[in-house]
Amino acid sequence: QWVVQLPSLSVTLPSAGQVLGPVELQASIGEASGLVPNSLGSINARIEQVGDAFDISAELTRLPADIWHVVRARLPELPIEAMQGRISGKLAGQVTDADNWKVAAEELTAQGVRVSAASLLGPEPAMLDSLAASVVAQLADRRLMIDGAQLVCDFGNAQASGSLPWPVTIPSAADPFINGGTCQIQGTVDLPKLVKAAASLIPVREGTQLHSGTAQFALNQTLDDQQSPRARATLTVSGLSGIAAGQSLEWTEPFAVELSASRPEGGLQLTAAAKAEFVNLQANGTISQGNVDG
Repeated sequence: QWVVQLPSLSVTLPSAGQVLGPVELQASIGEASGLVPNSLGSINARIEQVGDAFDISAELTRLPADIWHVVRARLPELPIEAMQGRISGKLAGQVTDADNWKVAAEELTAQGVRVSAASLLGPEPAMLDSLAASVVAQLADRRLMIDGAQLVCDFGNAQASGSLPWPVTIPSAADPFINGGTCQIQGTVDLPKLVKAAASLIPVREGTQLHSGTAQFALNQTLDDQQSPRARATLTVSGLSGIAAGQSLEWTEPFAVELSASRPEGGLQLTAAAKAEFVNLQANGTISQGNVDG
């Protein structure tokens, strides 16, 4: 049970054509049942109607991320099931209704983050000490546009942009596309730190430890003239060292993987290549059959 207190609230009477006059408020938000300890956070916000929309600006201070379940109740398509932690930052945007809005998030930071998203991370939640993010997002005409999204956290950094149909369908092995969408994602990951933060995302065999290793990744999806998707993903792992079965292991040369997918009239087509000091493979075909050379 969440409780909102309003230490300060200022409401100006609406002018001609307005449903609501300008509103300025200071709000404290906390969980009242005691299930979320030290949950008190605050929001300073201003809301003003402009035409048929509302301009909104807000500053968040240690807002409890546990309140995410309220967001997901309205948008169950989102893959993140639950969040914990404390969020601070600045938001500005314009909202017409739940299906038409634009928001810019700046200087977003979070501490003590716990994220549950089984479809993305596996059954175990990810645990982060801190993260920082910024993004401009817009939902209009059943499309979600993301511009200049940046994320820096314990184990790496990432940048993303795209135009996606809403609601978003999570890709699968049989259909590895965000149908009707385009996107560009890239980033760098410290693998030992990732294993520590999200154990079920990269399962490590018992008795195996990673000491070092960096992964650089990129994912791009485009649409051709017939709106058929084409996707390309690359992953390069370098500086990998660790212990397996009591033996020290080290790979001096990078391990690179490239996957491409398209969906011409004949159905899903895949190509893949892998190159390292111990392998050099090329493959092409479909999910059910194909050729491998190397």
